[in-house]
Amino acid sequence: MQNLNELREHYITYQIKEQKALNNAKKNIFWISIVRLAAFLGLIIGVYVLFQQDSNYTLYWALLGVVLFLALVKLHARFFAAKRLTENRLRVIEEELKSLEGNQSAFDDGSRYMHRSKDYAYDLDVFGPQSLYQKCNRTTTIGGGGMLAHWFNFSEYETAKIKHKQESVEELASLFEERLDFRAQGLMLDEEKGEYRALIRWMNEPDLFFGKPLFIVLIWIASLINIVGIMLYFGGIINGNLPGTSLFISLMFVGFYTKKIQRIHMSVSSKVKLLTKYIKLLQIIEQTPFTTSYLNDLQFELGDKKANASTQIGKLSKILSALDTRLNVFAGILVNAIFLWDILQVLRMEKWKAEHKKDLIKWFTVLSSFDALNGISTLHYNHPDWVFPTLSEKDFELTAEDLKHPLMQDTNCVGNNFSIPNRPHFKVITGANMAGKSTFLRSLGTNMLLAMMGAPVSAKSMIINPIEIISSIRTKDSLAKNESYFYAEIKRLEVIINRLKKGERLFVFLDEILKGTNSKDKEQGSKALLKQLVELKAVGVIATHDLNLGVISQEFKDYVENICFEVEILDGGLHFDYKIRPGIAQNLSATYLMKQMGITV
Repeated sequence: MQNLNELREHYITYQIKEQKALNNAKKNIFWISIVRLAAFLGLIIGVYVLFQQDSNYTLYWALLGVVLFLALVKLHARFFAAKRLTENRLRVIEEELKSLEGNQSAFDDGSRYMHRSKDYAYDLDVFGPQSLYQKCNRTTTIGGGGMLAHWFNFSEYETAKIKHKQESVEELASLFEERLDFRAQGLMLDEEKGEYRALIRWMNEPDLFFGKPLFIVLIWIASLINIVGIMLYFGGIINGNLPGTSLFISLMFVGFYTKKIQRIHMSVSSKVKLLTKYIKLLQIIEQTPFTTSYLNDLQFELGDKKANASTQIGKLSKILSALDTRLNVFAGILVNAIFLWDILQVLRMEKWKAEHKKDLIKWFTVLSSFDALNGISTLHYNHPDWVFPTLSEKDFELTAEDLKHPLMQDTNCVGNNFSIPNRPHFKVITGANMAGKSTFLRSLGTNMLLAMMGAPVSAKSMIINPIEIISSIRTKDSLAKNESYFYAEIKRLEVIINRLKKGERLFVFLDEILKGTNSKDKEQGSKALLKQLVELKAVGVIATHDLNLGVISQEFKDYVENICFEVEILDGGLHFDYKIRPGIAQNLSATYLMKQMGITV
């Protein structure tokens, strides 16, 4: 595994490579534009000269010029798309270089998921600016972003499934080009909120034409009559009354359904670009040879090579593009008069829907899962010193060596060893303000979440038995609900106790419990709470600057252990080493800081 400097050099090498490719793409576009302009001028001049000479080749020259010009337009569009893809690849590389320096601002922070997240999401900085979600997020689809949020909110507890996910993250991390191309392709189009849901809504709407054989027969008969009538008219066999009447009736018949077709067209056909993006992303998943079971299972859900997801969605995209013909007034009238075009395309869409109604949701779920997994794999690639935890099959076990906060740069972060061998068991962490207690709680909690997602953790080693996390760290009062801080905290503790009474296995994070009441009340309440947590076989960590809680915990020495963070006064200033020590903290910082600020103590 490469170190950070080698990783940075690797990204810079790709940055230089993509910049050269971008420069070449710009040159290609410039020259193809010149050739296209020359072809257009040649067409005009050639037609003019030949027309002046009354040449028989005027029409042929015009047709040749038009074909050449259209070919050059298509080639120009292809070069332009290649340029955009190269720009996106370069953007991805530059974003990852910034990410290595701790700047995650280029990635969505998932704030929109906070309102429906579990309590620990707020306590452990899972969502929002500078969050765990933002550090892991490389998704380019709305579904992928939602899937990543789901993984953070609903941890996996089956060790076999986590192990399979770990293997897939490791494999995908090694596929640098595929990950780069996947994100670059995804950035080709920004998804609008609700586009995916609009497609799903249409999939569940009742059909307008499909399942009614009369419409199929009518389309074939009307089209045949119209085509034959037009041919006979231009052949001079019949006059224009019969084909004209037939075309008018066909047009009126389509017009009868125009409003309903228009509604379908407005809600679905505008998604062609979105489907084109999905096709490109699905093709990457389908065409990459995987070896791990999780990735192979995702690939299997997309079908075989003859009828895979990208091919089938491509067919729907073409049908939707065909329906867009109605947007051109002249072409729309012509094809509807001859072929009942709008009805035909909606019928084709509904037939596709009937065949793939269940498949579409399954395909989008696979795409969302892969999109979310791409971010976790990039996290693994960008942190080669992080490790995959060993998964324990014991009733409970948690051991970590040199555990660090995953949101802090390694150079600025102090690692700690930590161990809870079984349950019930609690660590009571005492220490002065700013000594590192709350940061350590979040270091432990965030790494546990990563471990249960199948992601690597910021540690030299880790052993964990998956367990649900519950916390009370950043309890807030509520003026709107007329709740005091203390009452809000009691309600949170009540939820924890009730869930434990139901027999749930919980890892509990508590920070400064019962701080909204007086010292005597707090002492009695803390003792009662600790006793109940132990009796209910809970496991967890309690952080406090109240040394009395450390003394109380000694009454439960078989199940509770005191550890601490110390502060020292060196060279006239406070010194924090942020290292865990056994026992109860001895040194405090408040009086020193008050003296420094001129407050008499």
